[in-house]
Amino acid sequence: MILHFNAIQYAWYVEMWIGLYFLAPFLNLMYRGIETEKTSFALILTLYVMTYVTMTLNREGFQILPNYWTSISPLTCYFIGCHIRKFGVNIAKRKLVLFLFFAILVEPVSNLFFFKGQPYRFVIGVYLFIVPAMAAFFALFYNWETSKEWLRKMMKSVSTLTLEMYLYCAMCDMVLYPFFMKFYTTQSQFGLYFFAIIPLELLASFCLAWVTDRIIKLFRIERLWNRRQ
Repeated sequence: MILHFNAIQYAWYVEMWIGLYFLAPFLNLMYRGIETEKTSFALILTLYVMTYVTMTLNREGFQILPNYWTSISPLTCYFIGCHIRKFGVNIAKRKLVLFLFFAILVEPVSNLFFFKGQPYRFVIGVYLFIVPAMAAFFALFYNWETSKEWLRKMMKSVSTLTLEMYLYCAMCDMVLYPFFMKFYTTQSQFGLYFFAIIPLELLASFCLAWVTDRIIKLFRIERLWNRRQ
């Protein structure tokens, strides 16, 4: 199951990264040919429509746009990152924050007004605003600096362990959700416990990732690999 990348439900991410690792040099060569911000934005918009807009519209038995290219969605995110790196962020932070709040609240508010008392559903679509919100989040913290040493160390620790944390989330899901499901029976109750589950899951994932990193360094696996390179 490890070799098939299905030992845990989030392992597809590693499989995707392997392919992206091999493609990245050629994607970078292609992107260097883009000279203007307008052309870069046109590329991102094209990919966004081909992937995330298509995923949003083609659901519940309906297919409005060609569905074949949706699997290249990681490239959309990759070129968003290329755009931010090459052209920087020309949007005011206040606008980015307002958009983030909008993107986060649009689905819950839609459920509250149109499907009150019913199971939570993605009315507009999980991908339509999540990906722009992700881009806004990274743009907000791009070249972010702080004079507080403890905060800098904390951000550095988390950023270097994100992959391990992501994979450990699957294990935490299997422990935390069954435990908390004993205490709620309705969707509204789950909404309240959600604010306890997510911080616990992030903390547990970070602790497991940190221990893994310590073990690797203890046995000098990383040092031996660097020496070999």
